[in-house]
Amino acid sequence: MSFTYSSNNNFNVKLTNELKAAIPVLMETLKDDNEQVRSNATSALSNMGQDTTSLVPVIIQALKDKNDLVRIGATSVLERVGIWERKSEEVAKAVPALITALKQDKNAQVRSNVAYALKNTGEKAAIVVPALIEALKNDLDFQVRSSAASALESMGEKAATAVPVLIEALKKQQLRYNAEEALGRIAESWQDNATKLSNQEVDLAISYLEMALNIAENPKSEYVNLLGFGEGKKRLRRSLNFLKKEKDSRLFSKTRPR
Repeated sequence: MSFTYSSNNNFNVKLTNELKAAIPVLMETLKDDNEQVRSNATSALSNMGQDTTSLVPVIIQALKDKNDLVRIGATSVLERVGIWERKSEEVAKAVPALITALKQDKNAQVRSNVAYALKNTGEKAAIVVPALIEALKNDLDFQVRSSAASALESMGEKAATAVPVLIEALKKQQLRYNAEEALGRIAESWQDNATKLSNQEVDLAISYLEMALNIAENPKSEYVNLLGFGEGKKRLRRSLNFLKKEKDSRLFSKTRPR
């Protein structure tokens, strides 16, 4: 077994032939009557990285298991970036199953893992954004909401419909960092595509960014970032200034005598 890192620093495992041969055995073990055995099987499978795409149908079934640890293990398998990079029918079927688990599973750790797994769905982001917005807005567990905000961050412009909910999340101490980072990414996508935005869209983007910064820069709600991160606020400010210049440029162009 060899270890590699993907372009976004996610850990992947390249399986030896011997370990690949163990996969069918583990898949069969997922049907065992003993909950601990099933849990151990999902735990083992979660460490097999990107070569586990063929497991997706079985793992989807494991998401319905009555045992919490089995379902948590199943979500760990589906978090693997290598799975989402495969554009197969099996992988496509995992998305609705995860959305259902995010909405209905009673275990907060399962829901949190699911939200994190959905951040890697790539081209299917548009499908999962509404479910992530709902989780960010309504889930009772803050870790689930935090994972949802983190997932939205990875989706950039595809998560633009989440902006109002992310702005509200800025007001929550436990969600503030992830919400700020997600808004920063979306703001950058607006900046990158500024010339394609209508005047109305530019005005709306400016309004949203001003609201977000007003909350983010409120000293009374400032959070302490011990890790030294926090690029989100900088991105918000840069993008807001850029969009304001874009708006001024359009106004100048419109009023300039010809």
